[in-house]
Amino acid sequence: SRCYLAEGYTGKGFSQWILLMNPLDREFMVQIRYILSSGKSVVKVVTIPPRSRMTVPVNTTVDGQEVSASIISDQEGLIAERALYFNYEGGNGVWSGGHNVMAVGAPREEWYFAEGCTRPGFHTWLTLQNPGEDDARVTLDYLCGDGTNTSRTVTVRARSRYSVAGRRERV
Repeated sequence: SRCYLAEGYTGKGFSQWILLMNPLDREFMVQIRYILSSGKSVVKVVTIPPRSRMTVPVNTTVDGQEVSASIISDQEGLIAERALYFNYEGGNGVWSGGHNVMAVGAPREEWYFAEGCTRPGFHTWLTLQNPGEDDARVTLDYLCGDGTNTSRTVTVRARSRYSVAGRRERV
């Protein structure tokens, strides 16, 4: 089975973890492919015992990087998520916190995100992962709370990832 985690960062003040769970009565062999913005990748292989979980620290393998992950298990049933904890210097001080997401089971051509704010003091980021063999041309349609809408097109290179900084786009 395969799953994907598009967003991640291991720079100063950020700690990223991939959390894996094996709910079955047999061992799982799991390949984690860290995909970097440069298009390069780093592979880590782990074995998860039956009916157990594992926490994989991403920073120890790819420190100081924007990083996505493609996770391949030798069996169906793997559960994967990503946790990220941070001290982020922005705006008028340091923000600390964390968030986590479940891995998705397959790439898709269309996604919808309801949350995002570009008002002063907010920093919203959108991370795009392209695990495919061809470059992907991506159109971002911003539907703003004041009724204005705008679009932006970016290219995400094959086997790469791309971060889009949230900012108010004017047409």
